[in-house]
Amino acid sequence: MESPTPSHGIIPAKKLKIWNVFSDMGNGDVLKVAKLAHAHGTDGYIVTMRDQTYHFDRHECWAGMCLISELCDIRVKEFVIGAIGLALTEDGRLYSWRMANSTVSPIAEAGSLTGEKVIQVASSSSKERLLALTLGGRVHHWVWKTAPSLIPGEKFGDQKVIPVACNNYMNVALTEDGELYEWKWGSEPQTSALSTSSPIKTVINYDVDDVITSTKSTIIALTVDGTIHSGALSENRWKGDPVWSTLSDYTNVQDIATSVTEDVSVVEFKDGNRSGCYKSYRTVRVAHESAPNKVSDDISNLWSTKKNADVTFSVEGKLISAHKLILTMRSEYFEKMFSGEWAEAEGSSIVVIKDTTYDVFEGLLSYIYRDKVPFSELDYENIFGLLKLADSYCYLTIRQECDEILMQNITKKNAFFLLRNAAAANALDLEGEATKFILENGLFMATLSSSELVDLLGRETFDKLAMAAICR
Repeated sequence: MESPTPSHGIIPAKKLKIWNVFSDMGNGDVLKVAKLAHAHGTDGYIVTMRDQTYHFDRHECWAGMCLISELCDIRVKEFVIGAIGLALTEDGRLYSWRMANSTVSPIAEAGSLTGEKVIQVASSSSKERLLALTLGGRVHHWVWKTAPSLIPGEKFGDQKVIPVACNNYMNVALTEDGELYEWKWGSEPQTSALSTSSPIKTVINYDVDDVITSTKSTIIALTVDGTIHSGALSENRWKGDPVWSTLSDYTNVQDIATSVTEDVSVVEFKDGNRSGCYKSYRTVRVAHESAPNKVSDDISNLWSTKKNADVTFSVEGKLISAHKLILTMRSEYFEKMFSGEWAEAEGSSIVVIKDTTYDVFEGLLSYIYRDKVPFSELDYENIFGLLKLADSYCYLTIRQECDEILMQNITKKNAFFLLRNAAAANALDLEGEATKFILENGLFMATLSSSELVDLLGRETFDKLAMAAICR
């Protein structure tokens, strides 16, 4: 018989219930013996004092809890959640699972991690890309379901790496002497421009998440003088080097925590005070202070007020007003549209837009002004329409963002819609994710016959899905 568990190691249930995912659950016994908890939107994870690991899943109409047998009796010490769920054990083993799946089925990572002790992991929010740091300061990288591989130490000047961070667009690694390396997925590490001007704060131990970390689209670095620097790629996130800037609102900072799935962070100052921050595209500001208007704010407001609008579009018989200058500055397509040759050929004060809907075109213009997809994540039809329109208008940034949103929100309701349309739009990553979701959730041939699926998907897409099912 096992000895009683010391009560001081248990998380009070009332502290757990501040998260909706853990509140009002039918089985409260698990909450009474929780020693480790992680909340992530509608998903929650709890490890009990007896080392049993549970997954909590809460939606509008139902809530459930199930035991994750693969994560029991292995002493999980940390969960890291992005596009991929990660569980790190006390002895340095790493388990992973795909967050979009309806069930949690962790697998043990192998490859270059075999025999290594993992001390830190990082995950992107939507691209299923992962970094791991192992004992000795070695860095490993991989795309989920492929084997992890080691990045040679010479890429980091043969120095020990102490923390790593990543998001959808870039990776960073900090060495023990304070040198920062950065690289985009698919390229090799290079010394960051930030390292040459500002030594990064280093702590020679393995609890170093406070010195270099990442939000959904920005890398955050804390320097030795208590200053925060943010690094982000340009509008075309696949070209150019990261641009680093100092967040002058923050001084005497001693710690910072972020979420890779959102553009939010929490800053702790040396006097013990904390500040919650959020990020609008590439501008971070203190949530409780009223910052002066920025150019981006003024441009965003023009979309609402339509003040001094000088162009009108007609879509499905409805009119939308906008500003030529802003559209021209933000889009090469509109720059050509309003050039002398095109404008003279059209010869009309109202520009008629065809081959799209009013909502989707309005969404495109809204993004140009506000740098944000205006649709709910559940509005997959309009998001996909925006993806196609952005493709037609050569607006790569919008297409990529729509692609990411759709891949993170595949459901039983929209899986076949996304598969059919992704194939037609040459959205290969989305097509692959929809295919995996359909097969992993047993949707193929479950509710529709072969002929009905052919009618729904088209022969070519059906054949590709059938072949994928055979190859599983």
